[in-house]
Parts: sequence; C-alpha cells; structure tokens
Amino acid sequence: TEWLGKCNELAEFNKNINDLNDRIDCLVTEIDGSAGDLGDDVGSTEALLATHRELKEAVDGEREEVDKFVGIGRGLIEEENCDKDEMEQDITVVQGKMENLEKSWQERDDALTSELELKACDLDGHVIQ
Repeated sequence: TEWLGKCNELAEFNKNINDLNDRIDCLVTEIDGSAGDLGDDVGSTEALLATHRELKEAVDGEREEVDKFVGIGRGLIEEENCDKDEMEQDITVVQGKMENLEKSWQERDDALTSELELKACDLDGHVIQ
C-alpha cells in the first residue's frame, strides 16, 4: 500500500503540473493584458486598482499550490520514485512562472498606485515637477 500511495502522489504531481502552469499563465496574461490601461481619471484608476487587487487572492492561492506542488515533487525525488531530472525541471519551471506572476502583479500594482497618486495630486491642483 505504501507503493500505491507513492504512485498516487506521482500521478497527482503529473496531473497538476499542467493545470498549475495553465492557471499561472492565465493570471499573467490577465495582468499583463491590462498593463497599458491606467485609467482616464481618478475614479477609473481607483476602479482598475480595486479590480487588480482582487487578483491578489488568486495570486496568493497559486503560491500555496506551487508550494504544495514543490513539496510533493521534492518528496518524490528524495524517495527516488520518479525521473529526477524531469521532476526538477518541472519544479524549476513552475517556480519561475510563479515568480514572474508575483512580479507582474507587483509591477501593475505599483504602476496603478503611482498613477492614482499623480491623478489625485493633479485633481487637488498641485503641480508635480
């Protein structure tokens, strides 16, 4: 039954790798696809920022999944129940994608926050030099 358990873990790992990569890719596409839109005024920029920040929960959820995925993979590698090189590559790819997702989210958040501050200052009649 221990062998069967390890086979189930390996099957779960292999099944989840594609789903996880696809979900991360979709989030990156969603974030990057809206990168050029900073809103036309304070209200629209606030709305974009609010919508963007709602994605943070999804990003954090994927981080949890990646960490779980990596833990399962490392366990399988330690027990030598898999193709070590292929699994290491899968782990490296998904970790890289996750880092890119988190970076994309933060860059978009920073851009929207800066834009909102600029628009708010302009609205208040202040000139930023």
